Amino acid sequence: MIMKKVTIDGKEVYEVISKEEAKERMKKNEKLVFTDEDEEDELEDEIDEEEEKEEEEDEDEDDEDEEKNKTSTFNYSDKINKVINDAFNSIGNINVNIRSKKSNSLASLVPFMSKEDLHELTEKILNDDQSLGDVNIYCLLPFLSRSDCDLLLMKAIRGETTNYKFTAIAPFVSKECLSVVVDEIISGKIPYKNIDGLYPFMNSKDVKRLFNYIISKREE
Repeated sequence: MIMKKVTIDGKEVYEVISKEEAKERMKKNEKLVFTDEDEEDELEDEIDEEEEKEEEEDEDEDDEDEEKNKTSTFNYSDKINKVINDAFNSIGNINVNIRSKKSNSLASLVPFMSKEDLHELTEKILNDDQSLGDVNIYCLLPFLSRSDCDLLLMKAIRGETTNYKFTAIAPFVSKECLSVVVDEIISGKIPYKNIDGLYPFMNSKDVKRLFNYIISKREE
């Protein structure tokens, strides 16, 4: 028999409790009264066994989580590559090599870089920093800010670099940036070129402005 001490009408009395309740109270180091010492020892053994089992289950869960994280990290670059390829496929066939050893390593790191670090990396690209070597910028695009993507597109469309194609950046830039592209084409700051890949991302007003510009040039 197992009993706990309770106070009723100002008097301390002992109340019989169940085995399960006794376990919970023993885990909290509460004092109980056992009429049989063997019963107390048996209950302590059961508590030890349950705690060991819980620890083993926690360890198994930790191992499963670790394995999932490893699998996730291992496949991360492939997932990123798929995102990039899907984006490029929407604007035509662009030959982008994102399977090099360096590019795959970069693809795995990019999701965990801060916005500040990504912006700093963009500035190096814009400044043609030679320390970047052959780092492929296409795996960066899904994680850059729109403003950084805008800068990269303007550099390419103005002919200031041949390291990447401006059409490949189109899915990641702002509509305001594409409006600036149309402005500069119309004003003659940049020559009109094949920008078919940009049309799907322009707003209707800019498409109309460009249409009218092309018609006017044909009439000259």
